[in-house]
Amino acid sequence: MRPLYRFAFLLLSALLTTIPGFSQDVPEEDVFHLVEANQAQQETFGNMSFRRVWGDAKFLHNNTYLLCDSASWNVDRHKIDAFGHVKIIQGNTILCSDNLTYYIERNLAEFRGSLVELFDKEGNTLRTECLNYDTKDSVATFFGGGALRDTSGNVMESRQGTYDAKVKTFTFENKVEMFVDSIRIKTATMHYVADLAKAFFGKDTYMWRGDGFLKANAGSYDRNTQISNFKDKVYMNDPSYEAWSDDVVYDQVTGRADMYRNSQILDTTHSSYYLADCLIYEPKGDTADLWQDRVILTMNPAIVYCGENENHQPDTLYMRGDSIKIFSMKKCDFDEKEFTDAKKRVEDMEFDALAKSRDEMAKVREEERIKKMQEAGLMPTKEALAYMEKQKADSLARVDSLRAVAFADSLAAQGLDSAEVARQVEEWKQREKPVAEDSLAVPVDTALVAVDTVSAVDTVGFRQDTTLVRVITSFYNVKAFRQDVQVACDSMIFTEIDSVARLHGDPVLWNEIKNQLTAEVMHLMLKNGNLYRGSMVTDSWVISQEDSIHFHQIKSTEMLGYFHENQLYRYDALGGVNAVFYVAEKARLTTINIKEAKSLTALIKDGNAKRMLYMESIKSDAYPIGELARSKQRLKGFKWRGDERPVDKFAITARTLNTSQREKYEKVVPPAYNLVNKYFDNCMSPEGAAVGVAVTAAGDAPAKAPGDVVEERADPRPPFRRLVQE
Repeated sequence: MRPLYRFAFLLLSALLTTIPGFSQDVPEEDVFHLVEANQAQQETFGNMSFRRVWGDAKFLHNNTYLLCDSASWNVDRHKIDAFGHVKIIQGNTILCSDNLTYYIERNLAEFRGSLVELFDKEGNTLRTECLNYDTKDSVATFFGGGALRDTSGNVMESRQGTYDAKVKTFTFENKVEMFVDSIRIKTATMHYVADLAKAFFGKDTYMWRGDGFLKANAGSYDRNTQISNFKDKVYMNDPSYEAWSDDVVYDQVTGRADMYRNSQILDTTHSSYYLADCLIYEPKGDTADLWQDRVILTMNPAIVYCGENENHQPDTLYMRGDSIKIFSMKKCDFDEKEFTDAKKRVEDMEFDALAKSRDEMAKVREEERIKKMQEAGLMPTKEALAYMEKQKADSLARVDSLRAVAFADSLAAQGLDSAEVARQVEEWKQREKPVAEDSLAVPVDTALVAVDTVSAVDTVGFRQDTTLVRVITSFYNVKAFRQDVQVACDSMIFTEIDSVARLHGDPVLWNEIKNQLTAEVMHLMLKNGNLYRGSMVTDSWVISQEDSIHFHQIKSTEMLGYFHENQLYRYDALGGVNAVFYVAEKARLTTINIKEAKSLTALIKDGNAKRMLYMESIKSDAYPIGELARSKQRLKGFKWRGDERPVDKFAITARTLNTSQREKYEKVVPPAYNLVNKYFDNCMSPEGAAVGVAVTAAGDAPAKAPGDVVEERADPRPPFRRLVQE
């Protein structure tokens, strides 16, 4: 530009910049300036004064640049209409459109058109058709629908919202929808802090990820860590569970979820509830820890198993402990000793001492019967049977010899030489040879080999079997309540390998309230969720309460209990049995029996021993109750622990179990992303979304949607860089 023209332009710019009514005290940034333009002129229409500029016009106000192809400045109304490649650049914020109206005194830029775009430093692009921008407060407000997309392909949309450039925060309101890191979200209100890449959600927030669903009334999501935190009546589900909590922290990378206060998980696969004020779910351990799907319960934890008894009637089990863990492991990841020990436990618990005793007694009786018949001449003796078998064998041998001679003679008659005759006779003997008794062992050996082979295959199968096996552990102050069975101990381990619950630390079981079973170690075998067998080892006791001061007692080294419908119907005391029983006459206790035996079997009905069978009874004494001191009516080591018994389910947990809400939330419609698809060329349509999710999941920046306006238009940020350089 020539010096003369340049001087004239600067003079005209100074005149155009003057705004009537402004005093000299107005701060420099509040004064509206025309920085440059190719052409400028002043016009008057009626009483209105206009100043027009053309060609790469640039204005400055509130430290904000306004760029356009042309502009009309209404001096009297302090309004500018800008046209063609309109941009507002303020700090790290850029807004683009084909036209805008700027109200100078109100510091307000009104963008209207088929496309309005806002860009921030973090690479977020907001698109809409109607947007207002306050250059004083640096706040953009859009309405009539808008959508945002970041450089990774994550999107957000709502009917209206704002962007506060000073705090780099987008606010979305009314039908908010979001897609981020493979998560789909619907909510009423959302704040997205762009520089922190963190979103904050409001009431009625719904989230979908894969088969998982979540509902909450408040929450946040951090894109940097991919950790979300939801609060206020949080509900979650997937095909195998439903969950509730006041506060949930979820790590999308590891899959871990930490739930705090009033937390419940309904495990629909196992018909169980997991309850706690601190509940941690972890989907998989590291290389050192081989568990899968682990749930850790602390702070008032409990498990509720909603099962049935053998008559298919509801029979719920409640269990608590200071710490409870539920996890799964692949069968091949267990130490083989676990299976060996489990097999022995099952064999020990399936052992029936009474049946074995009966079999042995039946065998003895049969031997005695045979002996008596032999002595009476009604049955041959063993010696006679052996002689008869020998005679039979000799007779068969003679017959075979005669048949061989006859066969040799027939061969000789055919003119065969002696060597050929001998050979064919030998072949005939082999074909006609009867099966020897020793050969009977061959099929037996084969069967044994087959069994060993099966065993070997099982071992190989165990090493390759990836079937998940469930394990439950509970430590400290363990208690369980079922309508007719209650348990207390210090620790419990249950595994699906053998369906046996191992109780340690002063275990005690109550059945029908008045029956108390104790031992140093107690094993309880379950079948279909119901008690089947109970094993008590070392210092085993069965105590049955008759009244407040009289107790039937059995003490033994080892005991086995038999259950039907969770009711004890029989128990076997094995080894060194001591017992105390009371006998009633006319509903009044009169006699006490004190017994010692090697073993004892008792049949129970209605909680009382109705029949007893003693093996090798050693001692039995009976006394009138009044003649025996109270101390002698109780066996050494007697202890009634009724005060430890959980009397109802509230002794386990006072929480109310939530009913399923799956059907209710299945009716919630997932996001459709209509505005995103409108402004970003259907990037969230089924075809576009599939590409976007796949790329994001791979950890790479997704390709921009085909036809994205940002790709077709020149990057609006170079002018900003140019201005900064100037």
